[in-house]
Amino acid sequence: MTSCRGTTVSGEPCNAPATLVAHGWCPTHRPGAEDAMREARSKGGRATAAKHHAKPFSADEIVKLVTLEDAKLALDQIRTAVLLRRITHSEGASATKAVDSWVRTEAAVLTSALVGDLRRELAAKTGEIDAVRTELAQVRLRVLQ
Repeated sequence: MTSCRGTTVSGEPCNAPATLVAHGWCPTHRPGAEDAMREARSKGGRATAAKHHAKPFSADEIVKLVTLEDAKLALDQIRTAVLLRRITHSEGASATKAVDSWVRTEAAVLTSALVGDLRRELAAKTGEIDAVRTELAQVRLRVLQ
């Protein structure tokens, strides 16, 4: 098993997994790694700065959710914003989750209204059926007399 020849900041031997060690050095301790690590940190810093300098959406640009069609439009707006790097992937995921929650709530409201309508309709039909049964029972009694 090959181990890295480098040492940590505290002076301990590097314990990088053997799978990362090539020619006796891990990616962090290999010759020239300082420049590569500095470039990687710089690249990450630039990405973070770009994320924080993105133009925010104005209230007029945000789709108001009233119908399921609005939710579809909002999801497309989120998709487009992520692909154009106007918002981050995690911001897109959060916005998508918010739209999903709205859709689930709207579905629950619509389902509840439909169930209420069906119950009222069933109660009305049950009343009609009971009236017809009563009428038929009276007809049978007259016929039997």
